[in-house]
Amino acid sequence: MANTIPAAIITAAYDAMNVVSQELVGLIPAVSKNSKAEQVSVNQDITAPVVGSKTPTDINPGHQYANPTDTEYGTVSVKMTKQRKADFHWTGEEEQKLMNSEGVLTDINRQNIAQCIRGLVNEMEADLAAEYIHASRAYGTAGTPPFGTKEDLTDLSHVLGILDENGAPPMGRSVVLNEFNARRLQGKQPTLFNVNEGGEMRRSFNPISLFGATVRMSHAIKQHDSSNTIAGVAINGAEAVGQTALTVDGGGNNEILNAGDLITIAGDSNKYVAQAMAANATTININAPGLREAAADNAAITSPADYTAMMAFSMDALMLACRVPAVPDGGDLGTRMYLTDPRSGLVFELATFPQYRQRTYEIGLVWGVKTIKPEHIALLIG
Repeated sequence: MANTIPAAIITAAYDAMNVVSQELVGLIPAVSKNSKAEQVSVNQDITAPVVGSKTPTDINPGHQYANPTDTEYGTVSVKMTKQRKADFHWTGEEEQKLMNSEGVLTDINRQNIAQCIRGLVNEMEADLAAEYIHASRAYGTAGTPPFGTKEDLTDLSHVLGILDENGAPPMGRSVVLNEFNARRLQGKQPTLFNVNEGGEMRRSFNPISLFGATVRMSHAIKQHDSSNTIAGVAINGAEAVGQTALTVDGGGNNEILNAGDLITIAGDSNKYVAQAMAANATTININAPGLREAAADNAAITSPADYTAMMAFSMDALMLACRVPAVPDGGDLGTRMYLTDPRSGLVFELATFPQYRQRTYEIGLVWGVKTIKPEHIALLIG
């Protein structure tokens, strides 16, 4: 007799998808998904082409068309680095005992499946939230939550303004807040959530539309530790607009930067997101698109304090590659069905493996994340 998934588990699985309890997920639905994920294995690159910038030239009529300037083509890649599962099992005796109590086994299986999906979704959401370190710039004041003034959405408009300045596409934008600051927005701007005054907006928060961006909540928003602040470091030689590698001097106290630290430069109000810098290094690298204003020689560089890293981005900025786990050619001992999580939109594999007088159930997924366009990500800090 062929192995099948027990009917009780199938019923529990569909029930679980309707009532799955999980933390707020705002990043997974907002990022781009890579359709090539089905074709590659774990730790194999998925590449996508990137076309370099184009510089306009004069039109000069003539007998022949002049050779165009060669286009610079690059690639970005993402690896599916995680193949993860969450599982549970029953022995025959355990099932028999629970089956004697009407509905108990189905209810426990429903909760088991829901908790398995919850764990995987939360981990993936956290992986996407960790990409904040690749953002271009930040707006706000470290340690001061945004949305503190009634009927003032300046914080939101300015962080979206960074995307405008960087040339991010106007469609497919999201701003993902942690729950605390989302509730501040909800509390300070209550008219946004009144159906009669908010137009398309609804009484429920997640998501709503503001200034052309979908505002979402996520439990996974990171708190950045800027304990390694720098002091006495300055620009060494003038730096032009667009520069991402800044030559610096001064310090000498083993100053370092962690990836995601924010730096400011004297004479420039922008907050730039820095990459990691080793002790006593002479270059600070900031994320694309680089300096918005030219930096003068000896301009002092400072680093703000800890901050909450809420993210504004266009869909093309972050890539999520995911698929169900691979099965060997010819199959294995498992029997499988597939479940779609209505909140995240992800498809999970539910597999069952019969063993000696017991059966194991597994929810599995393979994924990887990557920042594709740093200039299309901005941070709203608090």
